[in-house]
Amino acid sequence: GGIKVMIRPLDMQQAWIGGVIYSSGSAYLFRTDDAGRTWTGASIVLPEEAHNSEIAVEQLRFVSPTQGFLALRMTSANLQTILYRTDDGGETWELLPVRLPGGGFFEIPSAEEMIFYSGGRFHVTKDAGETFEIIEPDTAFGDSVIDVSFANASTGWVITTRPINRRTLYK
Repeated sequence: GGIKVMIRPLDMQQAWIGGVIYSSGSAYLFRTDDAGRTWTGASIVLPEEAHNSEIAVEQLRFVSPTQGFLALRMTSANLQTILYRTDDGGETWELLPVRLPGGGFFEIPSAEEMIFYSGGRFHVTKDAGETFEIIEPDTAFGDSVIDVSFANASTGWVITTRPINRRTLYK
């Protein structure tokens, strides 16, 4: 069931698949350790407000075999992005203390650095998601952003599009 929106193979045996179930309080995240023959649901403890929200997997990134980050979009009265961290290869997931406004583009270039673009602002952490700094870009991208990619928390690229399907690359 559910709508699958991403797959992250870690090696020839292990992979993760995530998406959305249009049902309140359920996260769609599964892993395989046997090359896809069987899949097991991830054990994620959702915050209380998630029980009345639609949950979608936005991003999953492992920065080492054991350390990874998960971003979930929580849609209810207010759209938020919540973050989890694992230090045991995804056996358990710890909810981080920050809530990011809206949905958007999420990049995880390293174990310490994450960048989230939403609402015309960059939210940047250099402490593995414990705190985020808001950075206003010197260009008003608005809703025209179609992709972001970051080498680290200071250097990144943004692609925008205009109604005439013209693409622009910013660094």
